[in-house]
Amino acid sequence: MRRRNGLWKKMGMLLGVMASAGLAQGATVTEWDTTNVQMYNGPVQTYSSYINTIHKDATFTYPTGGLTWKERDTQAPGLSIVNNDDKDGTNCIMSSGVNPYDGTIKQCSDPFQSSKRFKSLMYRSGEGTVLQFKTTDDGTVKTYRILQKVANWTGTPVKDFTLELGFVDANGNFIRSTAGDGLGLSSGGGLLWSQPTARDQVSQKDLGALFAHGLFGEPDKHHPEPGYFNPNVRAEFDLVVEEDRIVSNGISPVHSELFGQWQTTPIQIYGMYWDHDQLWYTDNILLANCNGSFDETKGTCLGIWETYRTQEGLYTDPETGELAPYPPAGVPTPISKTLLAKWAADPWVAPAPIDDFANINLNYFITVGSTAKWPTPGAFAVRITPNAGTVPPTVSYISLSVTSIKAPTAVK
Repeated sequence: MRRRNGLWKKMGMLLGVMASAGLAQGATVTEWDTTNVQMYNGPVQTYSSYINTIHKDATFTYPTGGLTWKERDTQAPGLSIVNNDDKDGTNCIMSSGVNPYDGTIKQCSDPFQSSKRFKSLMYRSGEGTVLQFKTTDDGTVKTYRILQKVANWTGTPVKDFTLELGFVDANGNFIRSTAGDGLGLSSGGGLLWSQPTARDQVSQKDLGALFAHGLFGEPDKHHPEPGYFNPNVRAEFDLVVEEDRIVSNGISPVHSELFGQWQTTPIQIYGMYWDHDQLWYTDNILLANCNGSFDETKGTCLGIWETYRTQEGLYTDPETGELAPYPPAGVPTPISKTLLAKWAADPWVAPAPIDDFANINLNYFITVGSTAKWPTPGAFAVRITPNAGTVPPTVSYISLSVTSIKAPTAVK
């Protein structure tokens, strides 16, 4: 498999170079086109969440999704475009607001866990949510990292999804982008995916659709704590990318064998949370989960409370002297009646839905070249459609012999 991965990376680079040769001119993404967006215009309150509603067209009569933000270091309108990052010169489409560590305007290069991803919502199964962007021709090809989180608000589980590049005409119709038209999905280096390429053949930073690390995944340089349900394997969608679309092909077994498809809000999977710092606006720590349905009216688990940690409850960390949860073990153990009674009397421990099951983090890049072939030369669009799309076959080059190359998998 290593040989195949290395081969794919080399082939992808070669094909990308060939594809990018047609991008002789270029453009800059200048702003989010909100023609089809019913903007929330305030007032806002810190730590409260708001939604800009995305409609099918400018009549604002058929909502298809939204773009949401929690007012704190992320700020209205929830999305921003960065050209020539002030530290590393990169370009990206990300959340709007300020860097929580120094108060400066958000940049692509801001630290990890500084709320860089903008959060988009999908409202309708089988129908697309469209984000539109305006551009200005300036003769320079540019590659944009897309820092996006997508939430399933369709009301039904999502088996798969398709992301497409394209254009929106004057009548609100989506026109798909085609190969060689100056707009394409690419690697971070700007190499277009000119052949169908599978997720496991490229860097996770270049292509990925990942569930929250707090639920599944081994520790790495960005995540010092292992995932609650599985401390060794990250849950993600299998993907295939082409120049103008990404198609998912099922969820990894670490997720699907326990919870099936991509869950929708309102989430029905409940956990028991500990408010360790007693601050209502910070994230609480997941101590246990309800294996079975949860009665929201009575606030009781109709199945059994269990924990995927090595032991139930808390312990005193010898290094800090503070209470802490035990590390995840990857297997469930029932919670004792004694501890359940203790939790029931503790005002800082309470059940709540595990909302992260509705969210995935999307990693991809868009390269913008000449707009001469675009049906709308000053604008393009990105459409995400849940429960839609046919996965294209990927090309195999098993007859070639190459030296083993280990592609990085961690998001940098």
